[in-house]
Parts: sequence; C-alpha cells; structure tokens
Amino acid sequence: MFSYTEITGQVRKDYDGMNYAEREESKMDAWHQYREAQGPEEKADAVEDVIKAHFDRSREAYRGKHPEFWMYACHWVAANTEHFKFDEAVAVILRKRYPRPKSPRIECGHTYWKSPIQAKRDAAARKRRGF
Repeated sequence: MFSYTEITGQVRKDYDGMNYAEREESKMDAWHQYREAQGPEEKADAVEDVIKAHFDRSREAYRGKHPEFWMYACHWVAANTEHFKFDEAVAVILRKRYPRPKSPRIECGHTYWKSPIQAKRDAAARKRRGF
C-alpha cells in the first residue's frame, strides 16, 4: 500500500507532520538506509526521507503558506545536493525527480523555506558581495 505522499508527491493539507523526536529518528533511519543502500535509486529514496523530515521542520517554523512537498523538495535538492556531497549518480536521480527552480528559496546548505521578501534580500546581498 502506498501513502498519499508517495502517490501524489504532496502532503495532505490535514497532515500535522512529524514532531521533533520523530523527525530526528526519521533522519537517522534515512541516513542509515543511505549508507546501506545497494544502488543510487535506493540512496535517492533514503534522501527523500531526509527531505520529508526537513520539510516538516520547515513547515512547522514557517509563518504563512508553506509550499507543498514537491516544490519544497525541488528547492531543497538545488540547495543541498553539493552540500551533502551525494554520489553523482544519486544527485542526478534527485535532480530528475526534483528539477532546479528558477528562483531558489532555500539557501545553499540550509533547509528552511524563505519568504519571497527574504529570498530577494538574500539574493541582493549575495550580488553585492560578488557571489
């Protein structure tokens, strides 16, 4: 039996998400699955579990309308595939599942969703610094 998220790529609107302890346990389990995985597809599936835990934390902390899982994952993958130093084959799979957005809303190496105003401020600051 597949969950709603697995079928649609979205989290139900009535989903409360994992609490802190559940998120931490889920991430530990996912990283263990990543290390034990037999191939890049299995590793990419494990990374998705990490993304789901980060998604729940981001959604819990965000004020306003947080994006659905698929959109969040696109931004997460763009911000973190190099930060976490995934095997190249895993990064390719993740980028196919979650294409790079035109205007990233998650800063490289981070996992929290940013408001459009904060994203614009950060982009302007990076431009001023020459990044």
